[in-house]
Amino acid sequence: MSCVKSWGGFRAVLRAFCPRMQVEVAVKKVNQWGDCGEASIMKQMAHVKIVSLIEVFDDAKGRYLILELCHNGCLGDIMEICGKQELASVRYAVAGITIALEHVHSRNILHCDVKPLNINVE
Repeated sequence: MSCVKSWGGFRAVLRAFCPRMQVEVAVKKVNQWGDCGEASIMKQMAHVKIVSLIEVFDDAKGRYLILELCHNGCLGDIMEICGKQELASVRYAVAGITIALEHVHSRNILHCDVKPLNINVE
């Protein structure tokens, strides 16, 4: 596994290969065992514009969320590398974000950490 990025002070996201599915995935280590609120919420949010939760597993070191890997990184990476974007690109990104948030809100879920680092680009 190789590091994709750090996430906050309590989580890390790693890139891994899933031999069962024959695809690369993102593995997010969560510092808790037992019931995982994030996983149960993610299961409710299945949508083409939202990273998919593939499975959850535990070992002696903690709980892991196996997620769809977004190969192009996040909006924060693009903003840092490319700087200002053309208006058409911004409109396209905002439309996708709006569609995803409408889906989340339709399930009575509020995303409290919307920021460029949490918006994956495909």
